[in-house]
Amino acid sequence: MNPEEAKVVLLLYRPGVHEDHDPEMDAALGLTKQDPDVKRWFDRHCARQIKLRSEFNRIEVPEGLREQIISERPAPASSKATAKPRWLIGAAFALLVIVCTPLFRPQSNSSAGNLESYRHRMTGMVVRAYPQMDIYTNDVEVIRHYLSQQAAPTAFSLSDSLQKTPGTGGKVLSWQNHKVSMICFRSGKMRGADPDLFLFVIDQGAFERKNESSLPVLTRQGSLLSATWSDGNQTYILATTGDESFLKQYL
Repeated sequence: MNPEEAKVVLLLYRPGVHEDHDPEMDAALGLTKQDPDVKRWFDRHCARQIKLRSEFNRIEVPEGLREQIISERPAPASSKATAKPRWLIGAAFALLVIVCTPLFRPQSNSSAGNLESYRHRMTGMVVRAYPQMDIYTNDVEVIRHYLSQQAAPTAFSLSDSLQKTPGTGGKVLSWQNHKVSMICFRSGKMRGADPDLFLFVIDQGAFERKNESSLPVLTRQGSLLSATWSDGNQTYILATTGDESFLKQYL
């Protein structure tokens, strides 16, 4: 795990509520003890979280607010006077979820991980902050050669459209101790000079259960639309800043 990947993982860290048995989080925390830059970033992150929690705890419910809300709502015709309004209970629960959600993160399903969490992690890196590439070139075969030198997946096949699309660079990522090949492309059909297609390739052995679907499954995360499918021993994610019709041209 490199410093950039560690920061992505540590974005989910909440001081005082770290869960055990999370290999990725443990590895990222370990890097804070080895890399001074990561430690400084992590200290600032924790300070912000503590400040945010303190501000939430200082919020007080205005006196008489409950009575005001109830008085302004027409009484249901079929309810008893002693019954508590269900909408109020629901609203209170929703508020509790909103306040408490930032303080907790879900546990991983298993040590082997799953496809959904993998997809969320890969596309999340692009959504939050486009990572710097290890190699910059428009030649995909040069990128493939670099990936092979790093023992990252290289036995991937590209659609005819992707083969005709210039690359912009490549990077080796890590997910639960499995290497991931990232290849970026620029179609020239979107505004700007930034990459608009991001391909992630990982060996199926990274998952507890193989993804047998060869048909792309579309998922949206933030500004990215992605398609996930498997072919042979490889699982692919192709993400884009474009829309569905744009993405399907490259599948």
